[in-house]
Amino acid sequence: METGIIDKSKIKTGIKIFLILTVISLLVILLLTGSKETLKIFKHIAIPYFLLTLFIALVFAYFNAIRIIYIARSMGKNLSILDSLYFSLGGNLLGAITPFQSGGAPFQLYLLTKRSFSVAESTALIVIRGVLPALIVPFALPFVVFRYASFFHSSAMKMILFYLLILYIIIIIIFLMIFFIPSRLEKFLLKVIKRENIKEKIPKIFKSLEDFKLIIFNFFRKGGKNALIAILFTYVSLAANFLLAPAILYTIGLKTSIIDATVVQFVLTYIIAFTPTPGASGVAELAGAALFSTICPKTYIPVYIVYWRFFSSYLFSIIGAFFLIDFIRKDIK
Repeated sequence: METGIIDKSKIKTGIKIFLILTVISLLVILLLTGSKETLKIFKHIAIPYFLLTLFIALVFAYFNAIRIIYIARSMGKNLSILDSLYFSLGGNLLGAITPFQSGGAPFQLYLLTKRSFSVAESTALIVIRGVLPALIVPFALPFVVFRYASFFHSSAMKMILFYLLILYIIIIIIFLMIFFIPSRLEKFLLKVIKRENIKEKIPKIFKSLEDFKLIIFNFFRKGGKNALIAILFTYVSLAANFLLAPAILYTIGLKTSIIDATVVQFVLTYIIAFTPTPGASGVAELAGAALFSTICPKTYIPVYIVYWRFFSSYLFSIIGAFFLIDFIRKDIK
């Protein structure tokens, strides 16, 4: 089935690229860090910690989805639990197989507009959902840089951080232009654009931007209880995500520092947020191996990366496929 949102050929291509990059990166990690002991480690895992890791992963996924309901309620809109799972897990699958994890947003916009959200409301919800996890960065990063400066010494890490810095600066500039100089930007575009069919759309676009801006401001200023619950659930979900790392290390038999492992997972989460490969495949595995080598013995690295990627990504892509198929069956005719 092909629509403007769901294109089977693109999904197949994305899955192929995702799998190829994942397999290549795992083979590289195995060749560089694996040994005869690695296979033994795969065979001997602590079942109670494995189940704990699964529970933490499900807590992460559940609260990541449920917070969408409360962001919507802060706008005076209602979403069902099923719709929030479609939004989160279906979007997760499409994000996992598209560059910059961008494929989830068009699907999520489509879903919300099918549920009577305006384009401005849909866009604002998606933006708020992305902004809330980022709010922790300015507070946590100084501690991480001060306490774990050794993470950032390698040339590879410096290159990744420089790339992310440029991306964040571009995003901040775009947001500043949208929020603080929209009228000037609109006048400028009306002057320089000559084609009438494009020119006549500009006022409508900037009207939507004004609505979008108002919704964002109202969430933080007037969102009330629903906004507070959305923020709380965001950080419950984030905490579960960060705790996956120590839980997996305990699963494979390593009694490491919970704080150190959580901090490494924190750094890695924000490094891979804007990677260009589908689902951060390749980059996530290699960056994860580089970072976790600071607290994880070399022989354990391939085992850790497989479990980490399964519980933080692959599992929810698989579950997301079922939710996406169910949504297509019910909502896309």
